Amino acid sequence: MGAPVTGQVGQTGTPLVQEWSGPAGTGNVLPPVGAIGYVSDTPAVATVDPVVGTLTLVSAGTANITATDAGDNLSDTVAVTVTAAPPQTPVSLTLNYTLNPLSAGRAPGASRRF
Repeated sequence: MGAPVTGQVGQTGTPLVQEWSGPAGTGNVLPPVGAIGYVSDTPAVATVDPVVGTLTLVSAGTANITATDAGDNLSDTVAVTVTAAPPQTPVSLTLNYTLNPLSAGRAPGASRRF
């Protein structure tokens, strides 16, 4: 199993897939035999692009992301824990006015009688 990942809602990630000549990531790095496919077991928490593997953290919870080499059926899974993004705290405030046009036939500063 790959190293677990923890992040906040809204974060994205890029995969690094390596195949090895020895067991459990030992030996020499070898190129993949076939196309790498990606899948999430809980897309409501974390989605993954099935072709390029881009990970997007969607909502709080846990998900497992699996990458599989279609050529030799080697695969690995990474556990992903997603936490809610902290609420943003305001740091500034702006105020603007939009002035309304004057009524037709009314001079600026003039009062109206009813």
